[in-house]
Amino acid sequence: MSFCASLVDEWIRCGLKQVVISPGSRSTPMAISMIARAELEVHLRLDERSSGFYALGIARSTGIPVAVLVTSGTAVAELLPAASEALYGKVPLLLLTADRPPRLQGIGAPQTMAQVGILGTSVKEVYDPGVPDLGKSGHWRSLACHAYSSTLQLSPGPVQVNLAFDEPLIDGPAVPTVGRPAGMPWSTRGVTLGVPDGRVLDSIFDPKRNGVIILGGGSDIGGSATRLAELLGWPLLADPLSGGISEHPNCIRYFDSILRSERASGVLLPERVVRFGDVPSSKVLGSFLSKCANDPTVVVAGFNQGGVIADPDRIVEVGLSCDLELMLDQVLERVGRLSNGRNSGYLDRWLALDEAVATKIEVNVDSADSLTEVGVARMLASSLGPSDCIVVSSSMPVRDLEWYAGKRSGFPRVISNRGLNGIDGVVSTFLGVAAVGGPQSLVVGLLGDLALLHDFGSLTWRPAELPKGLLLVNDNDGGSIFSFLAQKEQVGHTEFERVFGTPHGSNLLDILIGVGLSARRVSNSCELMTLIDDAREGSSLKIGVVQSDRQSNLELHKMLSSTCVQAVDSLIESEW
Repeated sequence: MSFCASLVDEWIRCGLKQVVISPGSRSTPMAISMIARAELEVHLRLDERSSGFYALGIARSTGIPVAVLVTSGTAVAELLPAASEALYGKVPLLLLTADRPPRLQGIGAPQTMAQVGILGTSVKEVYDPGVPDLGKSGHWRSLACHAYSSTLQLSPGPVQVNLAFDEPLIDGPAVPTVGRPAGMPWSTRGVTLGVPDGRVLDSIFDPKRNGVIILGGGSDIGGSATRLAELLGWPLLADPLSGGISEHPNCIRYFDSILRSERASGVLLPERVVRFGDVPSSKVLGSFLSKCANDPTVVVAGFNQGGVIADPDRIVEVGLSCDLELMLDQVLERVGRLSNGRNSGYLDRWLALDEAVATKIEVNVDSADSLTEVGVARMLASSLGPSDCIVVSSSMPVRDLEWYAGKRSGFPRVISNRGLNGIDGVVSTFLGVAAVGGPQSLVVGLLGDLALLHDFGSLTWRPAELPKGLLLVNDNDGGSIFSFLAQKEQVGHTEFERVFGTPHGSNLLDILIGVGLSARRVSNSCELMTLIDDAREGSSLKIGVVQSDRQSNLELHKMLSSTCVQAVDSLIESEW
């Protein structure tokens, strides 16, 4: 017990605040040590897979490592999906896996398996200290510090600490060893990022060149990037996950719709492309950037806070990991000496096209009598405030938000599991974010019916104790994103529906109400606004089901794309 008490005390000194526990026997010493500390907020989740994503939601929202405690055996394997998302999504998790002692390994003892290596390449580090040995107690706090700091450092991610416990599991009082004075951690470890050479920066951020700034998720530099775009006279293409959407004149909101026009690529070819953070989900933008990279006069540069520079299309000419805030401070100073705000005709073209597309989307979506999936995304983006948060599922919901959410100041925060873009664990991630959302904010989850069913069990565990929030489900009876892919036309209807469309045929509203959840049907914008208000004023979880149709949704997207392209082409033909 002293071993666990020492680790927990040290993790608290390092900054640990949140713990997610799934019940089990072998993890007893650590569980008792955790619940004994008032400094920790302890969350209980029945399913280890849900625990992993619940913790991921908390860590993604706060940026602070979250500990997940599970028992031995298959419970450990259940952490793999969340660990994988955390690794590629750069989310700090401390995965504490209880284990049987070495004497029980390899002899067929129940609930015993090889747990070191089970998470494979989906964790940054694995610590396996063995059964606690009082003779090595001087190393315990150092172990805790190393594991905690490993979840952060250059690129945050998950770390596994495999904890072998022998009988008796409770072997004495939970008294920690002596730590550093004044509650300080045993050691402080980290990586200090530098700033690129000034000559490199000058060649990229050249006010005499026409350029584009792309702000992806994980950058967290919205204000500085906007100021830079203003000084350079460059358009800013901000992904909703970046936190950089605003009403600033340089912010281009509908870049995906604009770039669907072949003519637009011709008149908007930049000389510099600078991307901060992750790659936005827009394939149209990716295709445009590939065209830019094929032009020898265009420099494509990628910057991030640390780790791998995302470059799936292999177009980045200059890719640098650095301290983004320090680098931008330096760039802003350099550019500021050369330009006090450039009157760019290139930027004016982007702005004119953005306004033309905005008008078409407003006319064709906002005035509709019934609520569409696109309309839900737009309403959330326009009605929620900067202290609110949208947890959006991968596949169509995140794309609807990226493609069609309007331009405004006070845009809500957006969180999504875009490390691996899966729909598993979305409900649990939402619940984790909602658990730390705060009384003055509203956390809204936006997902499809298959994502709900994939993680439905997370809603059935103590439904009366679920955190305050609003969960919106677009129910189109299947996987709508497949309707946008080539197999829709290449596979027969029956085969397509069976393998890709996958209709579930369930009455989601009845199922949700049947397990004791507060759920209602949402049919129009007034009902949605009423539900948002109810969720904000209430203290429990509210759920809204928006009935949709996959074919109608496909036709709406095609119509919007066609209408916007026509508006872009018409403006280009008449003006340029």
